[in-house]
Amino acid sequence: MAAVTNTLKHEGFRSDDPDDPGGATNYGVSLRWLRTKGKFGDFDGDGDVDRDDIWAMTEADAVEAYHRFWWKANGYGDFHDAGAKIFDLAINMGPKPAHRILQRGVRGAGGAALVDDGIIGPATRAAVAAVNQDHLIPAIRSEAAGHYRLLIRVKPVFEKYRNGWLNRAYAK
Repeated sequence: MAAVTNTLKHEGFRSDDPDDPGGATNYGVSLRWLRTKGKFGDFDGDGDVDRDDIWAMTEADAVEAYHRFWWKANGYGDFHDAGAKIFDLAINMGPKPAHRILQRGVRGAGGAALVDDGIIGPATRAAVAAVNQDHLIPAIRSEAAGHYRLLIRVKPVFEKYRNGWLNRAYAK
């Protein structure tokens, strides 16, 4: 899946930054998120999901999680290039914020005036299909950059993520 290859360019490392609300992270999968997946996340087989499971997780485990819990669950494959971009953003910021960015991106690309509720329902799917696709990705990039800049303004400790986040926002 090409979208995963692109995401792993941003997420292909371990992190245990105390300022990251997700906690310990490997391949972009955070401990906070992994704990919500029960037995799926017990990669070391000891009956619990903790930091050791994040470190034991392989790239193949992360790819399986991405495919199962993000790509398929949200139907990103229906959105062609926009799907890969929203998938990548969802891995970093969570699905709802990424979906709101998609909805605002549709408006920014001259499409329907969607409510940015973070829910990919029939109205969002129809609006994405109807909008000029050549305008959608640049609008999504702009909305993502704005989202990251707002996060930094609200929580200045996130300033250290600025370059990485903006690189991600503007990436293909």
